[in-house]
Parts: sequence; structure tokens; C-alpha cells
Amino acid sequence: MKKLTVLAVLPILLYSNSVDFETALNLALKNNKELKSKKLSIDKAKLRVENSKSLAFGELRVSEDFSYSDNAMYNFANKLGSREATFKDFGFADFLTNQENPNLLNIEPNDLNYPDSRKNFDTALTYKLPLFTGFKLTYAKEMAKLQLKAESVKYQRDEKLLGFEVLKSYNGAVASKYFIDAIKKAKNATKSFVRLSSLLFEEGIVTKIDVLEAKERDLQVNAQMIEARNRYNLALAYLTFLTSSEIDSIKDFKSVKCNQKPNLDNFKENALNTRLDLKWMEFNRDSAKSKVKFDTASYYPTLGFQAKYGFNDDKLTLDSDKGYYIVGLGFKYTLFDGGKRSAVKEESKVDYQKANLMLEHTKNAVKLEVESNFLNLQTKREVINEKIKSKELALEVLQKAEEMYKNGLINMSDLLLKEAKAQRSRAEFIQAKYDETIAAAKLKLSIGEHCKGW
Repeated sequence: MKKLTVLAVLPILLYSNSVDFETALNLALKNNKELKSKKLSIDKAKLRVENSKSLAFGELRVSEDFSYSDNAMYNFANKLGSREATFKDFGFADFLTNQENPNLLNIEPNDLNYPDSRKNFDTALTYKLPLFTGFKLTYAKEMAKLQLKAESVKYQRDEKLLGFEVLKSYNGAVASKYFIDAIKKAKNATKSFVRLSSLLFEEGIVTKIDVLEAKERDLQVNAQMIEARNRYNLALAYLTFLTSSEIDSIKDFKSVKCNQKPNLDNFKENALNTRLDLKWMEFNRDSAKSKVKFDTASYYPTLGFQAKYGFNDDKLTLDSDKGYYIVGLGFKYTLFDGGKRSAVKEESKVDYQKANLMLEHTKNAVKLEVESNFLNLQTKREVINEKIKSKELALEVLQKAEEMYKNGLINMSDLLLKEAKAQRSRAEFIQAKYDETIAAAKLKLSIGEHCKGW
């Protein structure tokens, strides 16, 4: 029978996935779908950088244009383009047959105005190169690089936030597990109270009400156990969601310690230097500054180069006799646009000023956040010390109360009251332990330390 029991439990042990915080964190950073989605923003920003670089190399394009028309202008131009035009196409037949007509110059040549329909193929290789764009390409490349840096630090920030969420979920699950253990201890106590009161009732020492009160309290603890197990299962489900990996159980609390000495001024200074959200805002501010320069470039002239080599004929061909080339330079300068360029530039300046002000505001907010988290952590640590003492005293009181009940010095109501206080003190200690770890994590997150070091 024992062998069968071992064999029945063995598969559960083999496939149970019990993890510590570091394992859960690594699983989340590796598997979390939302984080993977956010990482694609970096890839997208890299492509923008490559695109901005490619503009400086110009564009080489092969094209094939086909037309079929009896339009006089198109057909005459196409025949000239393929070097097939004849005097007949100019309408010389009507000119020769009307030599004596005094209105010769007013005759509309039929061959020129009503040509036959014609197929035309224009095969060409074209290269376009911007020679000068008023520095727009330079600033476009600069903005693309800044946005890549912004997306990179934003992703690192998202990693930290995910790490914090995993810590809350993991330690929340640990707290739920310890709540279950605390309720088990309460259950052992209430069961013993039921047995004790029943025994004393049979001996005629206590009344039936003591037995009923003990049983009522025992049932209340049963209900608390059901709720505690449900909270634990929900916590594991959320941890499974964050890590995209099935997690059956967890280990002990993950304690959080800052790598720096607990000095508020140092924490504030470190936060301003290392906070990734501030760096993200700095890159966006610098990008807005580059946008001002980009829009200023519209006041400069632009210069472009184009070279084209092609073949024009009524059929597809690469015959050099049908070939042609075009080489040209284009110059453009806007003299007046009704104030459009000025409005666009001023709007960019406003965006830059706005980004700069928001950055300074956020820096002040960060210092307030650090101070708030620092003071909150100190409070939580003082509270947990008091909760430890309170728990120890409550347990000691419960032990003495049980002895007093056995000696008939107090009734069952008083004993159950002491038991409830002892259970509450255990729960408050567990909650205080959880709150202390989260407060430490918030402080660490607010001063810019990475979750991997937790």
C-alpha cells in the first residue's frame, strides 16, 4: 500500500513547477508576450534609422511604361522618342498635294492630327540623388537615432516595471501561502478547543454553549481556509500569466535590499542620474530640438540630381538605336508660402519647450517619489518590528488563556477572543512582511536600480 502511495505522488513531484523569485523573474523577462511586443518598437526604430540613412544614397529605379493611343500629341512624341518620325508624320503629304492652294498654311495635315493608334514601350533606368536638402536628411537621421535610444531605454524601463509586477505577484503568493499556514495553526487550536470543551462538558465542568461556541469558531476558520486557498490559487494564476509558464508553487519571500547606503539625498541624486524614464524624456526632448532644426531647413534651397537612360519603341527592346539619356539638376527655393514654414517652425519650438518643461517637472516629481518611498520604507520596517512583538505576545496570551480555561478561570468566549487575536496578529505580521518587501522594491525602482539585482 505504501508503494502504491509513493507511485501515485511521484508524478506530481516530477511535474510540479516550484520556483523562487529569480526563476519567476527570468521566465517573465524571457516569455512575457507584452514585453516581447514592446521590444518590437526597438526593431521598428532601428528600421527608421536605416531608412533615414538610405535617403542619402538616392534611388535607383527600373521602370516600364506601356501605352496604346491615337492621341496626336502622344503618338508624335513617341515616334520622335523612338527616332521613327518621318516627313509623312509631319503632314507633308497634304503639303505636297496642296502646293497651289493659297490657303496652304491653314490646311490641317491629316497624318499629323489623326495618326493611327500606336503601341509604345518606354523602358528606363532612373537614378535620383538629393544633393542638398537644407540639412533635412542630417536632422532626420539625428531624430531617428534619438528615437531609437528613447525606445531602448523605454524597453529597459518596461523590464523593470515587469520585474516589480512579478515581485508583487510572487510575494503576494508567498503571503497567501503563509496565510494558509497561519489558518492551519488556528484550525489546530479550534479543533483542540472543540475537543477540550466537549470533554469538560461531559464531565459537567462547562455548559453546552462552550461546545457550540468552539464549533462555531472552528467553522469560521474552515471558511477562512477556503478563502485563503482561493487567494493563493489566484496569485499563482497571475504569476503564471506574467511568466507565460505554468507555476504550481513558490518558495519563500523575496527580500529586497538597496545597493546604496540609506541616505535620502544620495537616493535623489542617483534617481536623477539613472532613472530610465527621465532618460527617455531627455531623448524625446532632444528629438524635439532636432525637429526645430529640421523645420528650419525649409528656409534653405534644395538641389537634386537625376540621370535616366531608357529605350522607347513600339515594342520591348534594348536596341541602342532606340536608346536615350537624360541628365539634369533640379533647384528649388520657396520665396513665399503665406507663413506656413514659420508656423510649422514655431509649433516645433512650442513642442520643444513643452518637452523641456515636462522633463523638469518630472525631475521634481521623481525627487518627491523617492522621498515618499524612502519614508514609507522606514515606516514599514518599524511597523514590522512592532508586529513581530505583537505576534509573540498574542501567542503567549493565548497559551495562558488556554490554561486559564482549563482551570475554569475564563469562559470559552474569552478563550476564542484570544485565539482570534492571535490569528489576526499572525496575519498582520505576514501582511507587514509583504508590505515591507513592496516598499523596498518601490524605493529601489524609484532610484533606478534594476530588478535583476533584487
